[in-house]
Amino acid sequence: VSGVIERGPTSLTVTSAGFLGALVLTSVLSSQPWIAFTGLTVRGAGAITYGLCLGLLHAVYRLGRRQSLEPIVLAFCGAHGVVTAYALLQAYESDPFTWGAGILYVGPVFSTLGNPNFSSGYLGLTLPLLVWLAFSSKNYLGIRVAAGAGIGASVVALNYLNSFQGDVSALMAIAVLGHWVWLRGRSSRLAAVAIALPVIVVVSVVPLTVDSPPFGLLVGLVVITATTSGLGSWWDRRNLDSGEAVRQVPRPARVVASLVRRRPWIRP
Repeated sequence: VSGVIERGPTSLTVTSAGFLGALVLTSVLSSQPWIAFTGLTVRGAGAITYGLCLGLLHAVYRLGRRQSLEPIVLAFCGAHGVVTAYALLQAYESDPFTWGAGILYVGPVFSTLGNPNFSSGYLGLTLPLLVWLAFSSKNYLGIRVAAGAGIGASVVALNYLNSFQGDVSALMAIAVLGHWVWLRGRSSRLAAVAIALPVIVVVSVVPLTVDSPPFGLLVGLVVITATTSGLGSWWDRRNLDSGEAVRQVPRPARVVASLVRRRPWIRP
């Protein structure tokens, strides 16, 4: 639109070009080029899909340089909720659709991506974004509580999808909680650990160790994670009211802000 071509880092450009070239070369030289480009039916994606993913990566990168990526994060979290909800419908035998003999190959719980590995991988990779939404101090209380409830539902869905790689990927959400704790002041950091600890336990224990959680446990986990995110919101607001948020700003920034407020360059 502007007529200006925005170039990314050289490393990203070279890596992307090499990946795309290797993708085309291996597909052309394959014994079944058409399948290599389009992918096998049901099972996997071909070179075209991988190329589109590469294009999406560059689009997100350029969008992030111009404006906030929060709308994309919200879209990922919304899709996360859809994948989780349908997986739970299948897990508790409430699926409104009949899939016939197809479930013999993928199992009874596969969610909207048609494969438990794909669905579990998506949930595991986007769970850190959902945790960020639940514990980001700039979000409204309702959004934080709803996202917190989604954490409890997601770990149960991961359990039923029964894919180890998704369970391991979900552990990255603990780093988001650790960052939230680290940003609290020293005087309130211990309380922040106590608030985040239930979610850490839920994320690290339920997908890997619990065997087919019953519906009652699902409700309990949703209540626990929603309450925890609500407590986190209350704690952030309390610290903001007490001025702790100001103390977390680096000293040079506070000095500059103080000078701007005083405006010493203006004579009385």
